[in-house]
Amino acid sequence: MVSRVAGPSANSPFRILRVSVTGSTNADLIARARSGEPAGLVLLADHQTAGRGRLDRRWEAPPGANVLASVLLRPTGPVDRWFHSTLALGLAVVEACGSLGLGASLKWPNDVLVGDQKLAGILAETDGHGALVIGLGCNVAWPGGDEMPGATSLAAHGIVCTPADFLDLVLDRFDDTRPDLLERYRACCATIGRTVRVDLPAGDTVHGLVTGVDDDGLLVVEVATGSTSPGAPAFVTRRFAVGDVVHARSDPRPKNRWWW
Repeated sequence: MVSRVAGPSANSPFRILRVSVTGSTNADLIARARSGEPAGLVLLADHQTAGRGRLDRRWEAPPGANVLASVLLRPTGPVDRWFHSTLALGLAVVEACGSLGLGASLKWPNDVLVGDQKLAGILAETDGHGALVIGLGCNVAWPGGDEMPGATSLAAHGIVCTPADFLDLVLDRFDDTRPDLLERYRACCATIGRTVRVDLPAGDTVHGLVTGVDDDGLLVVEVATGSTSPGAPAFVTRRFAVGDVVHARSDPRPKNRWWW
């Protein structure tokens, strides 16, 4: 079944198409983009059978429980600034949560956390011909159960909201052209100032202190060199465009130690 629902607000640039079930909303919008679909289409599914997160992780939920949606954009700026759109969507989720009285933050690059528990994730893909599709999976009524440790949902924090209504709140706040986007993102980014482990695609692991997110969206990490040579730097600054970030948690037993 396919149905159209009203946009998030009367002056919204988005138009929402809702389907009962699909394989992947991202894959569907990539196909539509290649067929010439204009920007602004949002596909909302009650259920996905082949949903994916970052690093090709499976992402599934019972029908009607969570936001499973993708947004089709056709950015006009340089390709190396398209990441602004993904940052903006993560920020919009945080602000939508705030409008419901729930404090949330961002884990670089775009996971939405409540405390240290994951509420939502974002995955961006391109069609190779000027279109950008950003997928959003947000736990509304179902956090994932025992098979998804570390997850949470809006319902777990006493918020009763339908996926469609929460998506409307997000889209009303989604603006990738705001001049203070990076400033607002950094203010909401819980990764900045944390000790982290960065698992890199090649299999390497880096530990260090996150000192910021630069204007290119790269994670800036201060990494110990381990050098004992006189005059050699004790730390170097490294920047990461990709990587799976794990926040360290303080362990009160051995003071000033960290565990993962």
